[in-house]
Amino acid sequence: MYKQIKLNITEAQAKKALNGKSFRVNPAQIGSGSTFVSLHPLNVKAVEKAVLKGSGFTLHLSPGELADTAHRMDGAGFWGNLWGGLKKGWRVLKDTGIATKLADAAVAPLAAYAGPQTAIAGRQLFKAVTGAGVAGVGRMKRAERLAKLRGSGLYLS
Repeated sequence: MYKQIKLNITEAQAKKALNGKSFRVNPAQIGSGSTFVSLHPLNVKAVEKAVLKGSGFTLHLSPGELADTAHRMDGAGFWGNLWGGLKKGWRVLKDTGIATKLADAAVAPLAAYAGPQTAIAGRQLFKAVTGAGVAGVGRMKRAERLAKLRGSGLYLS
């Protein structure tokens, strides 16, 4: 339910949040630093709106958001870094179109081994599950919005 957002929160802001008070987040703090905060979808919309406007915003963290943030800070280490590297590598393969080309190239050998119907069904399943080979969805306005949000460094994944 909560989404991880990258915010560079100061110690004073963290103390305010722990005391149940709201605090102001400057535009320079959004998407920078190394802290990921768990936010409710309504707070995520406020962050996205601030990024698109290039302004700051006021944030009030609920006890659930604070608890989820603290819970996710435990246990990153080696396995967290490994999983992050795998996700980043897959994103590069998908965004550059290499995953689509590899999946298309695998259809012929799979058809020879398992039959053409199975190969086509497997390719369609791969496309549905991963999105590799699916043409851009949505209007250009949405794509530009998403590109700006991804480029801001807000999200963990």
